Amino acid sequence: MYVNAADFDRSDYVAHSLNRSIDIRKTSAVPGDELVRRMDALRRSIRVLPPKDDWVSNTQLWLVSAEKIPTWQREQRCADKALSGSGYIFVFADFDQNPKPTTELKRLRYPVKRCFECQISDTEIAFRIGNGRWKLASLQRLDMRRQEQQLMNKTTAK
Repeated sequence: MYVNAADFDRSDYVAHSLNRSIDIRKTSAVPGDELVRRMDALRRSIRVLPPKDDWVSNTQLWLVSAEKIPTWQREQRCADKALSGSGYIFVFADFDQNPKPTTELKRLRYPVKRCFECQISDTEIAFRIGNGRWKLASLQRLDMRRQEQQLMNKTTAK
């Protein structure tokens, strides 16, 4: 199994931007509270996967798939009945740092060492390594007002 990814040394975001092939409209319609929920779910997922207590800013895991789940109660792939409300399914890859070339000059293939799947709601996260057994962990409910207040406090303290 491989992750097929852009070669960072050959990617040219400036050229894509000038050619108007980057379209911010696809994400600009997402409400702020939804962006906060997505980022919080990503942060919480990274924290429970190996290595324990990892951070988004320095993790070696790549997010290779993300899917919003409108309601866990209707989701056939739901790993545990404790998941409720809406949430996300994230798939991450731990990959070999030595990529293999592809026939496309601007792309590389990274051999995958392990895959991780996370299913997350506001209060629970179920996760597994590969096709292994699901593990369940409880989460504190995200309080957007508290998070916003903490951010404001940090900003004004500087």
